[in-house]
Amino acid sequence: MLNDYFCGVSRDKQCKIMKKNLLRIAALLISAAAMVAMYSCGNSGYTQDSKGFARIGEDLKKKFGEDALYSKIAISYDKNVGTILNVEVTQEPSSMKMWGWTFMKGVWDKTTEITVELEDPADIRQFLFDLNTDVNMEKFGEMLDSAKKRLVEEKNVPKPTLSIASIMARDNSEDEHFKEFINLKPENGGTSYDFFYHANRELYLFNF
Repeated sequence: MLNDYFCGVSRDKQCKIMKKNLLRIAALLISAAAMVAMYSCGNSGYTQDSKGFARIGEDLKKKFGEDALYSKIAISYDKNVGTILNVEVTQEPSSMKMWGWTFMKGVWDKTTEITVELEDPADIRQFLFDLNTDVNMEKFGEMLDSAKKRLVEEKNVPKPTLSIASIMARDNSEDEHFKEFINLKPENGGTSYDFFYHANRELYLFNF
């Protein structure tokens, strides 16, 4: 329920934030579930912590280049499949084209082509983020470590497991540059827990 969420903003603004974020996250979770359903075993070798996320960041740079720009990075985990990555990325933002890629069981697959539509193409950079100056994947992993620790200490969840962690660029110029989200669940299933972060990595919304 909405009353279970904490946020340092007004109730009306809080409702708008929740509706917008949850719609985007629901789409991510559905996509991740669909990918899991396609496979029954395997593991990528990435760990669910700051070291694992740092390695993901380095592998993304190796795959797409140091200067690649992203509109989404989603990291999901399933015990039968391992880590799944879904990204939307471009190496040539001036082309107004982006590509959706999925990584699973050690293999990258190009899944979609995305055409970006803006009144002024020169504005595209403000709707994308990089892994050098904008996002630090190791720091994102530290946020995951902190969220897990909080669940252990405050909710007595013995082994919180990553369901999905995502970085999403803004939809319009009024939003922040990007926002980060982490969804955790008990190892054996049950209630999931959401953590929402500003671009400066400050936690601004969570459900307990």
